[in-house]
Amino acid sequence: MSQEFLPFLPENRITELKIELDNGTMLKSFQETTNTWLKVFFDDEPFRLTKIQYEPFGLDLSASKPYESEAENVRRVYGNLIHITDSQASDERLWAALCLGPFYSYVQYRWGVDSEQKIRDHFFFNFGPRRSVIRNAMSRLWWIGRFTYDETLSDPFQYSDYLTRHADFVFHILELNLSNNKQLVKVLLQVLIDAENKGLNVNTNHLGALTKYYNVLGGTYILDLIPYETLYSKLSQRLEKILVVK
Repeated sequence: MSQEFLPFLPENRITELKIELDNGTMLKSFQETTNTWLKVFFDDEPFRLTKIQYEPFGLDLSASKPYESEAENVRRVYGNLIHITDSQASDERLWAALCLGPFYSYVQYRWGVDSEQKIRDHFFFNFGPRRSVIRNAMSRLWWIGRFTYDETLSDPFQYSDYLTRHADFVFHILELNLSNNKQLVKVLLQVLIDAENKGLNVNTNHLGALTKYYNVLGGTYILDLIPYETLYSKLSQRLEKILVVK
């Protein structure tokens, strides 16, 4: 398949759509099965092209429970867009275009479009920078891959698969003050995976307490200088204490 250029939706057009959403006039349009209404709305082709090339790909919409498609779709999105930078991957214009363009049906399938709130959250950026990239339907898939992909493993997406199976953990982990460091995320995920393998039931309250402790460690030590084994041991011991108390 030949390469194409990634689209983007100009900021003024994003603003236009958000204003109409606030006015309560867009819900039926977003519920249409195709995105042809966009061209009518703007009286023009809605998207412009970046200079970033990619090979077009599709997403998995086959799971009867849409959240179960995320593991496979993280592989597809991050695997095909691994070459974009963190800065580019933080740009609402890119992800809004992908949500409204080639992956319009995926957003409807995964998150539904029964309210303006869902549209704002999952087609656009509707929060602060860090939370927005995890709520937007497409950037979420890329950023889960970004923080969990490990090329040293036989399956580089091993940690991605775990995190997508525990979707309620995503915010706790990716909103960590330390989450810009993939190795620090990897240690935490390995602690959680090993706890699960031991039959321990870790819920979001436990994880919230553990990530709070992790952030405190980050404010006390230079975590990059602590050996993996030492950090793993500290987190494992802390999790054991949390599970006893809670």
